[in-house]
Amino acid sequence: MTFKQKKVRPQQPRFTPEQVLRLVGVIIIAGLLALGGLGLGSGNQNGVQPTPGPGTGTPFVFPAVPAGGTVLVADRTYFHGTGLYSLPHFAGFDLPTADAEEIVDATASGGTPRVNRVGATFINSAEFSVLHTFVEKNEDRLVKQVGDLSGYYDKDNLNQAWVNFTGGYKETNRRMIGDRYVIDFELYLGGNTYLARQTAQLTPENWIKVTRLVVPNNNPGLLDNLEAETWKGFTFYSALLNAPVAWKALADPAAGYIVRYPFTWEKTASQPGEPGIATGVINTWPLTLTTRAEPGKSAVTEQDARAWVAALRPASTVYNVQPETRGEAKGWTIAYNDPDPDGNSRSAVVTLLNGANGALYSANYLLTTRGLDLLRAANLPPELAQSRSTFTLLNTGGFVPTRTPFPTFTPVPATPTSAATQAQ
Repeated sequence: MTFKQKKVRPQQPRFTPEQVLRLVGVIIIAGLLALGGLGLGSGNQNGVQPTPGPGTGTPFVFPAVPAGGTVLVADRTYFHGTGLYSLPHFAGFDLPTADAEEIVDATASGGTPRVNRVGATFINSAEFSVLHTFVEKNEDRLVKQVGDLSGYYDKDNLNQAWVNFTGGYKETNRRMIGDRYVIDFELYLGGNTYLARQTAQLTPENWIKVTRLVVPNNNPGLLDNLEAETWKGFTFYSALLNAPVAWKALADPAAGYIVRYPFTWEKTASQPGEPGIATGVINTWPLTLTTRAEPGKSAVTEQDARAWVAALRPASTVYNVQPETRGEAKGWTIAYNDPDPDGNSRSAVVTLLNGANGALYSANYLLTTRGLDLLRAANLPPELAQSRSTFTLLNTGGFVPTRTPFPTFTPVPATPTSAATQAQ
């Protein structure tokens, strides 16, 4: 039997490559218009009336800026659904819809321009503010040094970025600050003036990390603070690009690990500090991926790794064991047979990584297909090894502190699978 690799395509609805250059403006303007729909324009009579811009319409009254400035409270670390970047999440700045994250996978779509991009837009309706973050790489317009960003963000690019601000925009400053390229703007919409700032940073892989911020023109301090606090923790995980851009991720900033998996799989559990679970189908085989961290445990030797499997699944039989390294973390991958409650054979493979914090991390893949050594069998679906290769431990030192306790490990039986549902 031969196995065909499934072509990776982003789920719908997604943004097409043709929409990429217009994407920022569309999302930000939708968010700002949504603020008006919430009736915020007439709610704060003690606010400061903004300077009317060239746009038409009755201006909103922006919220008054409190003494000492608007306070930003980072309440957790946000991971993009693809796992490709993280940043601090600020209270009050929320994704406006469940599908507010951007994913453009140039390889899957075959589009022109050949743009890869993942991003997310957070809206604070109380403060009339928007935080848009993304990482992108345009294969047709590669940027190799920070100075090249001056030409990259030309008039056409910026016109498209702010096209939906019907009163227009004005660039007020652009400059290099260290390894970042910063452009300031005034944006005009419905008689209101907003301040905006785009900050871009080039990565060694020629990806661009970008923040686009929009605030009321009476609150420039919020613009400065939002930029500074966001960039303190804006992290791009380039090592995870060994899987398609559109893939999803189980990321746990409390326990400190991440693993990516095909976008067709579904996440069924993912609470910080608790086991993560994703289910899907790979080459017609139902599959369950379970991740967890166990404090105070390790698997230094091969015998330790075998003992871990035996403790988790006493009826299992180990097929093969191989050493693993992920950055500074070392461990083992074990392929084993894991019979279901009826005694029917199932195939499993688990990667164990020893954390510097004294915890043992695991990513366990359980398939209903019978009797396969998932490390050595021929013609295995490549997505399985590809997903395993993304299992990585995270440096949580820069994450927003969380009150989530470190997990206490309790063995969780694998989901029973009857003989009737097994692959023959």
